[in-house]
Amino acid sequence: MPPSNGSSRPSFMKKSDATARGRNPNRKPNLVKESSHLLKIDSKSIENKHKKREVIKKQEKLKKILKNQARKQRRKDGVPAQAPITQEDKREKDDAIVKDEHVEEIKEEEEYDEFAEYFKSDVPPKVLITTAWDAMLNKAKVPGRTTRWFIKELLECVPNSSFFTRRKYYLKQIIEFCKKKDFTDILVVGERNSKPYSMIMIHLPDGPTATFRLSTTRTSKYISNRAKSSTYYPELILNNFTTRLGYRMARMFSAIFPQKPEFTGRRVVTLHCQRDFLFFRHHRYEFEDHLKSVRIQEIGPQVTFRLKSLQLGTFDTQFGEYEWFHRKELDTSRRRFFM
Repeated sequence: MPPSNGSSRPSFMKKSDATARGRNPNRKPNLVKESSHLLKIDSKSIENKHKKREVIKKQEKLKKILKNQARKQRRKDGVPAQAPITQEDKREKDDAIVKDEHVEEIKEEEEYDEFAEYFKSDVPPKVLITTAWDAMLNKAKVPGRTTRWFIKELLECVPNSSFFTRRKYYLKQIIEFCKKKDFTDILVVGERNSKPYSMIMIHLPDGPTATFRLSTTRTSKYISNRAKSSTYYPELILNNFTTRLGYRMARMFSAIFPQKPEFTGRRVVTLHCQRDFLFFRHHRYEFEDHLKSVRIQEIGPQVTFRLKSLQLGTFDTQFGEYEWFHRKELDTSRRRFFM
């Protein structure tokens, strides 16, 4: 039965106003073409803050669309992808950066530094791990749960390491005790709000002593698809240490791990330096398809170190001589790095 409005066509088959004007109602709007005038608007001249915020948001969205379209067009034209420009690419020139002609000089210096006896001998390292003085002054008699779990995973990661409760001993007393027991290194984990916050690394018997701030600590509990650690000695990878201070820190970390890795266990400890942050990762690799591909499985923990000071000799806050100390006056630019 025809509709009562006098038309012989049902309402759902009638043309819309947009189609009658020659437009397709189902077309996708061309945001770039219709909103290109937004880029000409100066947002600083808008006094209304709500209107100003709205215009800035639309401009950012339009710029993102234009950037994606330009990228797709470059791919169609066969233009090779450009390498991303990072802060390290814009790094300020520094005389401390080690060049190829300085490598032999540094190797000669390393033959007589504090780590020379360790690298020349075949004796594996022996590391003591304890907590900082703050853990004793806390209301709890033991460190926080996250700190205890972090220390447990450090014991699994660092071979030949042992944990001792701090009790009421001063750090100088602990250093003398470790020298008598033939320990090669001491790791002191400090905490804040029951979480790992700092670390003091002391190389025995003659130093040096490094103090770090821990900005990120993730235990294996929060790592998906994690693997279990083994008793094999890990392989150590040190990456992107470019200055003399960086070489010094890389040598200090390598003294904690045995110099004879056991590749049967497929364990790898990686220390990557980027913008003066030291990213510590512990994982293992597995070969697949008859050695054609490799799969990496993380073990944990994930730690990010930031060097605060490097002191000559063992820990001494009164008469110790600092080789390098971070101060606010050194942060003159975001592109100035020290390692």
